[in-house]
Amino acid sequence: MLTVVVGPVPGERRGAVAALIADAVGTADAAGRLLDRSVAVTALWSDDVVAAACVSVDAECGKLRAMAVAEPFRGRGFGRALVDEVTEQLGLEALEAETDADSVGFYRSCGVSVESLGEKYPGVERFLATRHTTTTATEPARAGKTPP
Repeated sequence: MLTVVVGPVPGERRGAVAALIADAVGTADAAGRLLDRSVAVTALWSDDVVAAACVSVDAECGKLRAMAVAEPFRGRGFGRALVDEVTEQLGLEALEAETDADSVGFYRSCGVSVESLGEKYPGVERFLATRHTTTTATEPARAGKTPP
């Protein structure tokens, strides 16, 4: 069963979450610093950490700083679950992520608009992915969701 937790990472799971985030940001030290100053989003499958993200929040806009899904679980909807849950649980009007060409397809599959930022670094085109929410007071709650 899939469980997505938005908030502080319990001590017993911090190592697993930091290891996933390190895959996205390059080093364990950078992952630890990011976890310390961001809202953590953790996907658990049968109590195992299978995906994680770090989000900074400014008013009602979130910035996805890093996201990673464990290799055996990629392509199964866990990344999308993180995007959906962080937006919903934090009540965000928008969620943004700066990304590379390899991740553009993922963000588009999540219903996110993507625009080129151009060649931000020599030889590297970057993109801004932005998801705007359009929830209303009459929209039904998403309780009882099934795992991806």
